[in-house]
Amino acid sequence: MAMMPYEAEALMARFTPELCAQKPPFFGVNIQDVNDVNVAKFVQRMEPVRERIGQVPGFSVHFRGVSDYGLRKRFITIARYDLPVREADMRRLFDDDPDYPAIWSAVCEVIESYEWFTTGEPG
Repeated sequence: MAMMPYEAEALMARFTPELCAQKPPFFGVNIQDVNDVNVAKFVQRMEPVRERIGQVPGFSVHFRGVSDYGLRKRFITIARYDLPVREADMRRLFDDDPDYPAIWSAVCEVIESYEWFTTGEPG
């Protein structure tokens, strides 16, 4: 079952406050489960999201991988943030753009589950 709209909205509402609260360097961990029949749609629909997050200063992809569970794939992306994430950047790229909710909704329509969290480096 695809993510429910309220789950997608709740997840989207977490990104800006959590990213802006972290002290760099830190990582954002994304774990997305996608049914095999939706993999191509997922990859295509994630592209505008990846393009936007790639504009955040200090952002880089640290790791990207896919696990194959037969009829379901698990996509894992670990992003590294080397600079503080500014609320103004996040709002400009995501929150203030009237087109973004539809872009995000289209992604979540093909995701079965999505876990996301931030973590710092040990030490």
